[in-house]
Amino acid sequence: MYVLGIGQIGGQDSSAVLIKDGVLKIAIEEERLSRIKHEGGFPEKSIKKVLEFEGISYKDIDHIAIVDRPYFRIIRRITDWYLPKILTHPKNVFYHIFYNEIPGLINFIRAKEKLKFNFGKKVKIHFIEHHLTHMASAFLVSPFDDSAILTMDARGEIATTVIGIGEGLKIKKINEAKMPHSLGMFYAAITNYLGFSHGEDEYKVMGLASYGDPVYIKEFRDIISFNNKKLLNANLKYFSYQNGRGFFSKYFFDIFGEPRKHDDKLEKKHRDIAASAQLLLEELIIKLAIHLKEITGKKNLCMAGGVALNCVAN
Repeated sequence: MYVLGIGQIGGQDSSAVLIKDGVLKIAIEEERLSRIKHEGGFPEKSIKKVLEFEGISYKDIDHIAIVDRPYFRIIRRITDWYLPKILTHPKNVFYHIFYNEIPGLINFIRAKEKLKFNFGKKVKIHFIEHHLTHMASAFLVSPFDDSAILTMDARGEIATTVIGIGEGLKIKKINEAKMPHSLGMFYAAITNYLGFSHGEDEYKVMGLASYGDPVYIKEFRDIISFNNKKLLNANLKYFSYQNGRGFFSKYFFDIFGEPRKHDDKLEKKHRDIAASAQLLLEELIIKLAIHLKEITGKKNLCMAGGVALNCVAN
């Protein structure tokens, strides 16, 4: 049985993977073929490459698994994210629904129709929850028969951090942090504040941190913190992204100053901001891991998601 996996139809870093009878055969990102960094959209080149590698055609594929559940995403974001703000920020709510969420849903529908056209009606298409795919990507290829699992990124459908366990071939979610409480969004905001490109240059912040001192750590601990029940708690007076306007709020700028422009000189303050953000990230990841250890009793830990790419924290 052949399973074709497709990552990120929307957003960046689209990819394709081929599995035969439970064995990984090949995985490739679209950017490796297009030579466009973080290439997104429909991974047409990647799909053709994995089929060509195995010497099979479209009709040989039995199942297609796609990252994200588009209907679940738009429903959860409307009910949990947009409706609570409909009275305070109506223009932003309608803007994001009609210019972000609905076009994203249309892209998924078009992709599904394209796949059905190419692969035939017999192929079964599965939309998989974003963080569940993160969990599977770490645990199912790990050497462990059982493990605690921690996934962290900016956001999936609505979740930003998920904890769970893996046993055998089964994965179970235990708890999740939801937008706007997000380690990934916090680090992206710092990346943007320091004059880098968020979603791409977070590694530069991690590197810059080693040249600074975490002199702002006391203040930063008020920005986002660990919470025993909902995992993370972002102090929203520091942020504006939850209202659809940039990353940090005027409150943040009043305390830490105006953001660095891309071509401005990197000063000691910028290095210290990066060091403080990095230390806070490390503290929170360790607190999440300890919490996960306490409630699962597992001795192994698997991590995935964009925040888990922070190798210094690892």
